[in-house]
Amino acid sequence: MSAFSEQIFEIEDKPLKCCDKCGKPGLGPIAVGKKLSIYGKWIKSKFHIPCYTPLSLSPLKISSESPQEAIEFAEKWNKQFQILNLSTIAPIKKLEAPEPKTYFKRAWIEIFKFLTPEEAAIISCVSKEFYYYSWNSEVWNKWIPDKTQNNPADGKLAYLEKKHNTCISCGLSIKSDLVRCPILKRALCKTCKSAYNSKYHMKKIDWIMRRYRVDRNFFERNNIPVVFDSFLNAKAYTFMVEQCLDKIEKNNPTLAHIMVTRKKRRRGEG
Repeated sequence: MSAFSEQIFEIEDKPLKCCDKCGKPGLGPIAVGKKLSIYGKWIKSKFHIPCYTPLSLSPLKISSESPQEAIEFAEKWNKQFQILNLSTIAPIKKLEAPEPKTYFKRAWIEIFKFLTPEEAAIISCVSKEFYYYSWNSEVWNKWIPDKTQNNPADGKLAYLEKKHNTCISCGLSIKSDLVRCPILKRALCKTCKSAYNSKYHMKKIDWIMRRYRVDRNFFERNNIPVVFDSFLNAKAYTFMVEQCLDKIEKNNPTLAHIMVTRKKRRRGEG
């Protein structure tokens, strides 16, 4: 079961004696979920709708006849999985030129030409001047000449469309087959998300720990996101684990013998 498969948003229209998050009573409707008990078992829990956070990182499925408060909550939660609608992110087409002398403006535009669109997108947030240069038509004519011409907005939107609304793995751009991964902040198609051998298929934590010989705390120590699927199985991306192990090997040569063993495990030799 994928970590991003749809889950049912369970609602009950009755009073709440005690919210499992804030501890306060309340009137209906209430959200029904699960929490991990001190004995390590999943037990039923109830929340005020604003207090509720789904355990599973998956879109919520809810009936149109549900209370409005619950519908609004589900819509807000589901936004993180939706492919970006770039038509609502209208570019600023009328920009005031920065104050520095023309010489420096020319110099910055030439510098921007050496960057990639990804790098320009990052440093355009540094200042108003850099944001202005990032929209320069000369720069975008170099990056995407068939889209830009004299309007840099066309080129920049073409870049954003390619980056955010195509599968990060195979490049598929059919929006009905895409889901946005809240962890990667990028789109994945159904095949690349679900295929067992895909880089972007999430594996169960237990399998990862056996495969790479790491403990459960390894994920927290290295800030590797762990999410639950709709069956509450903990999952993570194996490529993030491998990146961390490679970094540890590079920074700690004395652990090389351990890393060799782990590499054999990755290839199935051990």
